[in-house]
Amino acid sequence: MTYMPGQRVVVTGCGAMAPNGLGTPAFWSSLLDGTSGVGPITHFDTTHFRSKIAGEVTGFNLLDFYQPKAKVSRIARHTQLALAATHEAMQSANVDPSSEMFRSTPIPLVVGVSSSAMDIIEEGQNKLQKYGPHRVPAYSIHSSVPQQTAGLISTELGIGSETHVVSSACASGLDAIAMACSLIQQNKADIAVAGGTDASLNSLPFSCIDRAGLASRRNAAPEQASRPFDRDADSGVISEGAGMLVLENAETAAARGAVPLCEITGYASRTDGNAGLLSGLEGAIKWAIADSANLNTSVDLICAHGPGHPAIDLKEVEVLKEVFGKHIFKIPVTSIKGATGNPLAAAGPLQVIAVALMMRDNVIPCIRNLHNPAFSCDLDFVRGHHRRHAVECALVNIHGLGGTNSAMILENISP
Repeated sequence: MTYMPGQRVVVTGCGAMAPNGLGTPAFWSSLLDGTSGVGPITHFDTTHFRSKIAGEVTGFNLLDFYQPKAKVSRIARHTQLALAATHEAMQSANVDPSSEMFRSTPIPLVVGVSSSAMDIIEEGQNKLQKYGPHRVPAYSIHSSVPQQTAGLISTELGIGSETHVVSSACASGLDAIAMACSLIQQNKADIAVAGGTDASLNSLPFSCIDRAGLASRRNAAPEQASRPFDRDADSGVISEGAGMLVLENAETAAARGAVPLCEITGYASRTDGNAGLLSGLEGAIKWAIADSANLNTSVDLICAHGPGHPAIDLKEVEVLKEVFGKHIFKIPVTSIKGATGNPLAAAGPLQVIAVALMMRDNVIPCIRNLHNPAFSCDLDFVRGHHRRHAVECALVNIHGLGGTNSAMILENISP
């Protein structure tokens, strides 16, 4: 999947609900300060779990960000996170659907999710086992279907001339952004809202993740557990969160006086198939760069997938060396997952938001907990402290369970 030629797409608004910060300013400040959003799990009893840590979005209360018409108790947690992030993104872009400017403007909504509403599903299952079928909440059926995330945001915020939910594991959010960009490029909309959300920190899904060895067991020091590209990493850290963006036709944004953070110029997605772990990432990166009409040498920042899982990190390094050749040693490489953990479908959008802010502020956050690069790696990892650096063309990578690899190119359009 690549873009079709058409309108330029810019990012004019961001909303972030992340383990390391509620709201985009707090999220960004945490990345620059190098603080961690990983800690002991409080959502459920971890007594019998080997891994007892995750990136929870602590202190989150939807009512602090938005007063919904629907009962909060009937809204799945990942939908609550997405609703709050979308509201923030629209406010930051100065988009009010009820205003004269936007009243007759189609605003498509595309949301990426990698799992269903596990909190609603578990609640229904527990009541079924304890009380029988007559006590299972009737609202569970519509609260737990994936489409409800986009449907409820559309109803609450008055957007969504068309609504879509994309599910491609961790790549879901980045793929959702790409789908929304495509609608703008094809002149089907001048503005769109897109991103990703996930909240799978419930006992059943986490037990599967723990059993599969995909969750760090550095329980005594959770803030040090997520270690992208570090030789002492034992596994990644699963987290939750939401990242939502307002995307616009560049001309439309300029006409209404919106200040773009960056331009999205290229995207591609490729699957691994049966060719091995991250085998599709090379093609995704190459096609994304070609789609942006750039050369490999144009890329001056890589915001890597880098989940902190040794096998995945190693393959990503190998792919980057294969794609960029000698130029890879001149490109700063960072990953935000040392601070956030891996928020699944929200990972890609949060990376896009982080890169947009890097371009705005001319600074690259360091990779938290990267002390000793693994694999005899000589890449230019940003570590120890954030780096002052003007970013003009950035690559964002994402890999998802099931073999989806997506890559996106962002470019600086600051004067």
